[in-house]
Amino acid sequence: MRTTFENHLQHTATQAISAIPATETSDIYVVSLLVEDEDDDPSRPTVTIGYNTEARVQQMLAAQRGSTLLRAGPPADHAEARWNYAFWLQNQLAVSSQDAAGAHLRGEWIRSLEVESEEQVSQRFVDVCVRLAGHLHTTGLIEAIFKRPIPVLVHELEYYDAIAEQAVAANPPGLAADFIAWVQHQ
Repeated sequence: MRTTFENHLQHTATQAISAIPATETSDIYVVSLLVEDEDDDPSRPTVTIGYNTEARVQQMLAAQRGSTLLRAGPPADHAEARWNYAFWLQNQLAVSSQDAAGAHLRGEWIRSLEVESEEQVSQRFVDVCVRLAGHLHTTGLIEAIFKRPIPVLVHELEYYDAIAEQAVAANPPGLAADFIAWVQHQ
């Protein structure tokens, strides 16, 4: 059977998340699927898989103004330190555009789409990432790795209502409620 782009992303994410050392998983509270455009080209969307930890939240809250950790200035409160990607580790377990096979499959996938704009390509890509997040939950991978359910967020560098809606669609009911509340009240 021929591998599709979506199947390739599922395999890549499964491998990346499964490679997190067991000694680190109890501190991780969120998995990140950061959606960006490769080289600022909306026709080349990419996803970076990462996570953040409770220790990083505490580190951001304790950092002094002027610290190199606080590139974005200090967090306003615990919720911002916890949910604003600017304060996260910004680690890269996998980046879809850095995988030659994935980049090739992405190109084939984009060519197969019947879309009229780059915006439609971006939205379809986000839809794939939301399904990927759901897949990580429905297959039991998230609970198997982290020994509990944690949210998988499909997001950009900026947050707005659509990001909150994606969190609802990507996660079991209520799992991303704290993130959604933060997005809606910032």
